[in-house]
Amino acid sequence: MTFAIWTAIAVVAVALVFLALVVAGAIHTLDRLSSELAAIDAAPDSSEQLGPLTGAPAPPFSATRRDGSELSSDQLLGGAHALLFAHPGCRPCEEVVAEIAEGGPLGVPLVLIARDLPDQLPQTWESLARFDTQGVQLVVEGDREISTRFNATVTPYAVVIGAEGLVSAHGVVNHLEDIGELVASSAKWDGEGQDRR
Repeated sequence: MTFAIWTAIAVVAVALVFLALVVAGAIHTLDRLSSELAAIDAAPDSSEQLGPLTGAPAPPFSATRRDGSELSSDQLLGGAHALLFAHPGCRPCEEVVAEIAEGGPLGVPLVLIARDLPDQLPQTWESLARFDTQGVQLVVEGDREISTRFNATVTPYAVVIGAEGLVSAHGVVNHLEDIGELVASSAKWDGEGQDRR
């Protein structure tokens, strides 16, 4: 055999090996993408995972204030109010609490439901614990039972409850104005899924 034939055989062999590697890589990539798509399809819709159902009755709860007294959701019935789920150490939570402590207008009474409180509260949280500042009550949630009932899995998260005890708005809040927007949007809600405008 001549050199040209051996060269042609070598080139064909290299091309076949290269083609086999490309096909193997493509199969691997397709398999990985198929697995990822299956995982995405199997995962629940994240919009369904966060917060309570708007228009549904707010779940009942009771919690302990820093002074040891109890606060029950029954005590809040008869007027619109907001719940803010937060915890010290969460930077956006700290910013919202600082804005509340500075006396920003809320439009409705607020219950600050604090998770995982340390023995020593940050200054702004402590001022809210000592005084009913701007209609704000601070309660402690040690076991996250209230968060679980309201499906508030992230912080800071606010839920607005209308006078009739129905959830009228909810969402992640990073500033006091975000709570104000939820309160304003809840004013349009009539509790039957109808827009009041």
